[in-house]
Amino acid sequence: RLLEAKREAEAKPPPKKREPKPSDYAEITSGEKITYKVIVKTSDRVGAQTEAPIRIQLFGANGKTKLIKLAKSQTNKVAFQRGKKDVFDINAYDVGKLEAINVGHSQSEIEYAWYADYIIVEDHLNNRAYKFEPNDWFGDGSKDKRSMRFLREPTNTKVTEEYAKRPGDISNSQNKLFSSSSSSSSSSRDSTPDSRKKSSTPI
Repeated sequence: RLLEAKREAEAKPPPKKREPKPSDYAEITSGEKITYKVIVKTSDRVGAQTEAPIRIQLFGANGKTKLIKLAKSQTNKVAFQRGKKDVFDINAYDVGKLEAINVGHSQSEIEYAWYADYIIVEDHLNNRAYKFEPNDWFGDGSKDKRSMRFLREPTNTKVTEEYAKRPGDISNSQNKLFSSSSSSSSSSRDSTPDSRKKSSTPI
């Protein structure tokens, strides 16, 4: 009988491991803050864009951040438009190795439905990048009607060299470069004698 019981126990599938939930993580309230680069690709399908404010929350080995609004896209004047890729900087406590994100909006109306192809979170301090691919609607366009999604098990990917070399606002970096070159050109013009100036030699 003991042998039969052992065989029965071995034949049973192991219990499923419970998937972690956002509530399982403690919010980090102190420690080192770092800048994460968040890259969001909105789908090219019809109606994929949204005007809803998109927020993101990071979950890692050290805990979780608060919900952070993705504001001021560095690549587009208007964020989350159809077929466009937006880049954002967020300043948050270091969550360690990233395990999951909570992302989306709180608008229930169908006109705010949003379709995201992927979200990449880059940690340039530790040279890590994580890719999440929801490939689904956020909001009324989805089967479950969820406008916020808890995405787990990211794919490890490479840090974008362009963004790593130029931390901060990409558009501002370009503007500073343009401003610097303009100033140089202006200085050069100012140092060149102006033939239109009146001669100081008495007539």
